[in-house]
Amino acid sequence: MIKLKSYLYYGIKNCANCGSYRARESLLCYICEENLFKYSCPNGIHIHKINNITCYSLFLWERDQNKILNKLILELKGTAKKDAWLFYARVMYYELVHLLKRQDKLIIVPCPNFSQKDDHSALLAKGLSRFLDCEVIRGIHVKSSLKSKELSKVERLNNLKDRFEAKNEIIEKITGKDKINILFVDDVITTGATLLAMSDFYKEFQSIIGISLAFRR
Repeated sequence: MIKLKSYLYYGIKNCANCGSYRARESLLCYICEENLFKYSCPNGIHIHKINNITCYSLFLWERDQNKILNKLILELKGTAKKDAWLFYARVMYYELVHLLKRQDKLIIVPCPNFSQKDDHSALLAKGLSRFLDCEVIRGIHVKSSLKSKELSKVERLNNLKDRFEAKNEIIEKITGKDKINILFVDDVITTGATLLAMSDFYKEFQSIIGISLAFRR
């Protein structure tokens, strides 16, 4: 009965790419899902560096070259795709677990948003926390409602402290403790500006690891 309900629930959803009525938890039909992983995740989790910060991303996003991922990223925006984010969190967990198992204590910090609601980054963070069995803390407060996409790359990198501030909750959590690795979770990493802000705020205390669904290059 549970499997039947699950099939009926996802079966009436349109595939985010081709529009068929056989969308799975991934928001894609089986064929589009297979093609997405084939072209955007051919070798497993993608590892890259931003200012010596290690980042793990499930997909490589070449915006003009992968129409499936283009549509999926847009479809995943907002707060209503909890099941889909849980699906991608589970996939990422299987890719990440062997890379993180030797790390010390982990704390997950989602990319901040001005409204402080559970947006796409928070949903991915909560999904990962469930599988990695670690705590989620909102570690950064956004002081400005100006969205990152409204800023140039130079503006993003030059105005970090004007836009973000560390919250006392996480500072109290990590100060004076044994080494803790902060997993900074975002849906898409582009310039890495917010990740750099995290690193700057906490560089005296702990290490930062970037986690994202996609890395746009």
